[in-house]
Amino acid sequence: MKGLRILAFSRCANPNAFVRALQPATSSSEAMVCPKLEELVLVLSSHETMAHTMRVIEMAVARASGGEKLMTVRIVGERDAATFDVSQLRKHVWSVECSFGV
Repeated sequence: MKGLRILAFSRCANPNAFVRALQPATSSSEAMVCPKLEELVLVLSSHETMAHTMRVIEMAVARASGGEKLMTVRIVGERDAATFDVSQLRKHVWSVECSFGV
């Protein structure tokens, strides 16, 4: 998975497990998982949106502090999921794209 550049989760049963795995270890001597990851795509149902977005923010902050800032995070959600705030995510990712109503 060293060359993985794009990772997409489409209504995944437990995307938090994958997002936690992408978060760098606290030890600086350990290699970062998927060091070339540029884009993360989340397709979420309304009940998943807030919790999973918070996990993505935590992971993006950790990767950015480790020198591996994500280029793009795309969040696609159902119409009633458009009420969460991605401003914190925007601070740690080059581009955040959200679309709702799917």
